[in-house]
Amino acid sequence: MTQLRFIRALTLLAALATIAACSAAAAPAQPTLGSPTTPPAVTLTPSQASATSGPSPEAASATPRLVSSPGINSAPLSKGKWRTQNFVVPVEFEVPEGEWTPLIDSEQYVFMRRKVDGPNGLGIAWLRDVFDDPCSDGSSGATSPWATDSGPREFFEWLADKSPVDWGAPESTTIASKEALTIERLVPDGVFGDCAEELFPIVDVGVPAGQLSIPRYGQRFSLSAVQVGTHTLLILDFAMDGTLFQQHRGAANALIESITFPDAESPQ
Repeated sequence: MTQLRFIRALTLLAALATIAACSAAAAPAQPTLGSPTTPPAVTLTPSQASATSGPSPEAASATPRLVSSPGINSAPLSKGKWRTQNFVVPVEFEVPEGEWTPLIDSEQYVFMRRKVDGPNGLGIAWLRDVFDDPCSDGSSGATSPWATDSGPREFFEWLADKSPVDWGAPESTTIASKEALTIERLVPDGVFGDCAEELFPIVDVGVPAGQLSIPRYGQRFSLSAVQVGTHTLLILDFAMDGTLFQQHRGAANALIESITFPDAESPQ
């Protein structure tokens, strides 16, 4: 099984687990299509707070180590600063001890998973080839190159045009001191029921059987777009449900806030 098939299997597992857990007491409340949802309040235990607080100042000043041999059997990253080897725009980031495991580091896609129960992950994708008709054709459909003069705002316009659900307007944020756009949403029940494969692929990540997709229903996700030189990058993180996402989001936010693109072109 390839690494990308493993990641798709994680998403399938999330859908199956959500179906099994659906009951009046356990199923997450479904929002109106396209409307933002208010995450439930979550109190972190001291150990969780420590895990999401990021590395120490000593680790921040260290020379980044290269992410090597990512894959299903990779060991979690040790505490400190790391740098991708193969992604089109080198990415440096910081992690606490044993929190994240690297699964993919390719030219078009970086993917890491937290070492906790339940499907979750954080992916960074180069928006190079987008699906022409993602809902009707699914992941086997045709793709077209992303226009080099398009950026984050054009991406969310593309998403609004192609998606069967109105996700609402993105909010402004910053990633690595660069202007970016982001949304955080809960995937409503049945929203992709009429789509091929019942999912919504966004970008072909250049590896057989691989694409960055909006997660299946019941999962909460955050999707951001940032322009780095001539490259539009997408950052997507997700978890099984709202409560788990809030715990996951603390760790994901700490990682995203630590991201830098040291070799990138200066903003125009």
